[in-house]
Amino acid sequence: MRLYLDFETRSEADISVGAWNYSRHPSTRALCVAVAIDGDDPVVYDLAQDNRPPPEWVMAVQCGAEIHAFNAGFEYSIITNVLKHWPQPHAEMWRDTQAKCLACGFPAKLETAAKALKLADLKDEKGSALIRYFCSPVSNGEHKGEFRDREDDLDRWAELLAYCKQDVVTQRAIDKALPDLSDDELAFWLATWEMNRRGTYIDLPLVRALKKLADDHKQVIFDSMEDFAAEDLTKHQKVLTYVQSQGVEINSVAKARVKEALQCDLPQAARSVLEARQAIGKTSLAKLDAFISQTGDDSRLRFQVRHHGTTTGRDTAQGVQITNLPRGEKMNAEALIAAAMAGDMPAFTAAATVKGKVDPLGGVVTCLRGCVSASPGTVLHQCDWSAVEPRIGAWLVNDRRMMDAFETIDTKGGVDIYQIEASGFYGCAPEEVKGDKRQFGKVYTLACQYGAGGKTVQTFAKDQFGVLLSGEDAESCKTHWRASHPLWVNHWRDVETAYRSAIACPKRVFAAGKSAFCFDGTHLKLRLPSGRVIWFPYAEIQVVETGEDKRECLTYEFVHGKTKQWVRGHTYGAAVVNAITQGTGSDILRYATRNLRARGTDLVLRVHDELVCEAPVDDADAFTRFKDCMLETPPWAKGLRLNGAGWTHAKYRKD
Repeated sequence: MRLYLDFETRSEADISVGAWNYSRHPSTRALCVAVAIDGDDPVVYDLAQDNRPPPEWVMAVQCGAEIHAFNAGFEYSIITNVLKHWPQPHAEMWRDTQAKCLACGFPAKLETAAKALKLADLKDEKGSALIRYFCSPVSNGEHKGEFRDREDDLDRWAELLAYCKQDVVTQRAIDKALPDLSDDELAFWLATWEMNRRGTYIDLPLVRALKKLADDHKQVIFDSMEDFAAEDLTKHQKVLTYVQSQGVEINSVAKARVKEALQCDLPQAARSVLEARQAIGKTSLAKLDAFISQTGDDSRLRFQVRHHGTTTGRDTAQGVQITNLPRGEKMNAEALIAAAMAGDMPAFTAAATVKGKVDPLGGVVTCLRGCVSASPGTVLHQCDWSAVEPRIGAWLVNDRRMMDAFETIDTKGGVDIYQIEASGFYGCAPEEVKGDKRQFGKVYTLACQYGAGGKTVQTFAKDQFGVLLSGEDAESCKTHWRASHPLWVNHWRDVETAYRSAIACPKRVFAAGKSAFCFDGTHLKLRLPSGRVIWFPYAEIQVVETGEDKRECLTYEFVHGKTKQWVRGHTYGAAVVNAITQGTGSDILRYATRNLRARGTDLVLRVHDELVCEAPVDDADAFTRFKDCMLETPPWAKGLRLNGAGWTHAKYRKD
């Protein structure tokens, strides 16, 4: 039995504080709920009139039915915190239709997913106006701050009930259009669901201390400005015009240009304005406000990870974006945190010094990771896989040379894969590859394995590793890598041949190394070595413009990373190999996550290729058990060497 449900609610709280805190606000009320059992017609209940549990809900909970919602964290939070008098289901009865959309490469938003799937049952587009009318306080006039009730407009209230009912119709249509999660995928979703419900402990006293330091230092900067209004700092043209009027030759006040200009001799007035703009431009400082608004009254930050957020199966972050906390400057974070907690601004300033330059706001940024902490009586254990992408890549193409190199690294140590790879380029011993040469080795290894051209290598080197390459050097890097890695280059071609053959011959399976492709007539399916499938919706081979050329490419529909719109784009063999590699990396993380959960480990954070758990302080063997479990090789990955390292600490950090 499946029960589908959807709530409409109202609250003085904004949903931006997160579903859990929204549901915990004293003003939050459930206005109506629509429910449907299996294929029965949905029924909508007016909870403003009678908030007793619907009989369908009571029956579903008593029978142990699956409870399906779209982005289930919201409905779960409302049931748990607002409708406490309803029968409470076991947490593992919940299912998320959004997770099915993401697993099949479709959008995470209900209305966009329905349109992408070309369903007849679409979300009612009048909902936004109805929600503004009934679900948020009146924003102006004599009734400002009050809520409108059903009696204020019975016709609109009826429309709100119909809107809620239609959401269930649409959600159920999506659920029926897509396959259920596989057993492994469901087990991973349940592990993510448990981690999101458990939440991550946040040191709120530290957050507030850092916010005060940041606000105080910003004010010092603002006060240092002679004749420029602080409220104009966000206005590009006003800042630019003012700085130019001070005799500074500058044509932009974008972040990178401001950083460059501040390294030069400047008039003090211009420097003050540019420093102030740089200060308010540290977007990571906004995380302090997000921590405060989204952390619960038990100091837990919940529902921060979106299962299968990328098409390859990797997580994405939501809310505070806790998975992209900046590394910060090379400062003594422990000294900074101690000074912040003591409210000792001179000590904090002294610790926030790099190469003789005092940077208090940089010190605050350096402390952000420490805001993620172990709860009282516990410690954090962290472990991440080392060089997992080149390890997977070598295993996929059976590159024995590189696989043997990893065996040497794991058993003897001394050098890493980036030194070994770069030594071939430089014609020297791996031990001689140090400093900038090792940084180049990262570019050489990580950029080139996915078919990057010279310009892409050059951009990747600068943006990811701070390595400046001339166009000639970047092209040489690409050419040398391809000449010395023929197995990889051949694999790109094999993959492209396989997916082209699959689209030309629907229903047939075409293998490429450890992966395979099949086209069902509409969607291209890529089977990873684990058996999990990546979808390429509405796949076609089309002629597209690539730079100055035109070529036949694999095109498919997906959510654009920046615009979040459902668009058609193109890809090619080496990029699909990237998807295979990333997908396989995700499957290794999934295997470890499922095993850790089965063994009773409390995961609190997943960040790219690292896992973080919380364990009692007195459990002396917890880290060893944790690391050993993470480094177990899945049965489907025979021959793949995994290795990693980690730490135990009271606060989250980056080694």
